Amino acid sequence: MFRTADIIVCLIIAALVILVVTYLIRQRKSGHKSCGGDCSTCMSCNNCSILEAEKLAKKKHAGAVR
Repeated sequence: MFRTADIIVCLIIAALVILVVTYLIRQRKSGHKSCGGDCSTCMSCNNCSILEAEKLAKKKHAGAVR
C-alpha cells in the first residue's frame, strides 16, 4: 500500500516539524518574543508593553526585598 519513499518523506517532514517546535519552545523559554518585537504591525502591542512593565516591576520588587 505505502511505498518506502512515501514513508521516508513522511518521516523527514515529521522530523522537521519536531525540530521547529523544539526551536520555538527553547526560544520562548529563553525569553524571546514570538512576535519579533515590531509593535507597528502588532494588534496586541499594548499587551506586550504591559507585560514588560510587570516584569520590570517584579524585578525591582525582588531587588528591594533582599
